Amino acid sequence: MKQVCMILACLLSCSLASAEITSRSKDIVIEQPSDLPEAAQTVGQAMEIRSLGNGSTYLYIEQQTLGRIAVLDVTDPAHIKNVAIVKIEAPGKYDFVRSLGGATELISFREDNGAAILDFRNPKAPTLIHANALQQATRIESIGDTGLLLNNVPRLNADTLPHDYQVIDCSDSRAPQVLLKVAGVEKRLTNPDTGTTFLLGSDGLVVIRQPKIEEAYHTQESATN
Repeated sequence: MKQVCMILACLLSCSLASAEITSRSKDIVIEQPSDLPEAAQTVGQAMEIRSLGNGSTYLYIEQQTLGRIAVLDVTDPAHIKNVAIVKIEAPGKYDFVRSLGGATELISFREDNGAAILDFRNPKAPTLIHANALQQATRIESIGDTGLLLNNVPRLNADTLPHDYQVIDCSDSRAPQVLLKVAGVEKRLTNPDTGTTFLLGSDGLVVIRQPKIEEAYHTQESATN
């Protein structure tokens, strides 16, 4: 029995290890939804990355089909953690548009339901703020740092249609290799500090890591702290 358990443990360990995809040069590591916390395995519609100013970085995933925001700590891309699941009373799917300064973010609803504001003063529990001035907005442009230009022209479906991506390894320039196909990507974000790219696909969150950039960033952070 003990030997059987050891074999099962070995098989489980091998299966977990094989889930991570690495390029031939080791410069790219891909974390699939099954490698990530449970909240990252749920389909989402939009996401936003925010630095908290204390060395931590959070990723916010809008999962409006469940009426919630998933909050993940992505400070260390190799060890992404669940932070919170926050219920949001929103009228429909939305996109993050731009920061309004401080701890607020402008969001725009996809079904021509106007815009609103997310307040991140408590980064673990963002709250939704409705403003009368934003109710008719369907398209939004920035005017300087504090102004907005709004109109009520209906959105086109193409504005928010998901797209398919392929992650290609070009370590051998004569034989590029497809590392992973990511279907139905609703949103793509990159954290320039760690070089991490986040793809919000139809199966959940896919994380594309660059360990050399991560190591350089953490070394720099350690030297300045």
